Amino acid sequence: MKVLLPISTEQIISIVPRRADVYLDNNYEDRVLSTSGVVESPLCVSSVLSSLNNISMVIVMDGDKTKESLTDLKAVYNGNYIDIYFTSTILKEGFGYAIEMKQNDNLYYRDKFYATSQQDYKVKHKESSLQYKPYNEADDNQYVIR
Repeated sequence: MKVLLPISTEQIISIVPRRADVYLDNNYEDRVLSTSGVVESPLCVSSVLSSLNNISMVIVMDGDKTKESLTDLKAVYNGNYIDIYFTSTILKEGFGYAIEMKQNDNLYYRDKFYATSQQDYKVKHKESSLQYKPYNEADDNQYVIR
């Protein structure tokens, strides 16, 4: 499970996809020169590369199933990961979400994440003691089922 911020501006999620056959226009010039090619302009291939990527993402909120579909996501290699840049408008503090990314209608990545602005991850969750009644031998294991 990943943790994201409940904001409506651009965020980055680093993933290890099922398939890593994206065609990125970053470092285009370096790749062409490394194979003794001639670089004219990366602009001439940008539209072709983005159509080959065709990465889309569906975000579904746990509970009420609010859904958001995002298309034409930017993908950038980052070592052994691929960074996906996206902007969502449905993220709310304290909710869980399921995400599914597809590339040309093939499953690319699937995961769950939690939206929170909490920065201190050492704080542990405490169970509420107001609603819990500890076991008492005098109760004789008798419970009322309603």
